[in-house]
Amino acid sequence: MQTAVERDPDFVPAWNNLGVVQLNRGNFIDARASFQRAFALDNGDSEEIRQNLLLAIQINDLNSAEIPEYADFLLVRRGNGRYLLLGQ
Repeated sequence: MQTAVERDPDFVPAWNNLGVVQLNRGNFIDARASFQRAFALDNGDSEEIRQNLLLAIQINDLNSAEIPEYADFLLVRRGNGRYLLLGQ
């Protein structure tokens, strides 16, 4: 994923997907930054990216002092290389 955003820094799906991977790996701060970048590049037009960004913000706010070892998420494929994360 990192290679995709390096090759095309304005490719919205790559930033969103990178955020999904980062979130699943527990890199919550990096995930939030990736979703923010995707949201900005998309001019806020994608509901899926907005939901992913809101989830990343919530996780960062809740875990600012302590990051959990395990987080329960549901990954939903939306087609065209777009994914939505749902907190459980």
